[in-house]
Amino acid sequence: MARVAGSLSTNQVRAYDLIKMMTADGRLTGLGNAFAHYGRIFKSLHLLQVLHVEDYRRMIGAH
Repeated sequence: MARVAGSLSTNQVRAYDLIKMMTADGRLTGLGNAFAHYGRIFKSLHLLQVLHVEDYRRMIGAH
């Protein structure tokens, strides 16, 4: 995953090509699944922070 991120940041690979590599026949490959699960971790942590920190909710405009 770090190598993929590095390749994207140095423009060695285009995001479009990366998306094509992460899917096969409309389904995610192992690498695609890894990125999806990794993203879910941070989404969950963000939601937990929003739910439990009153000041943070005020900052983003949620009440």
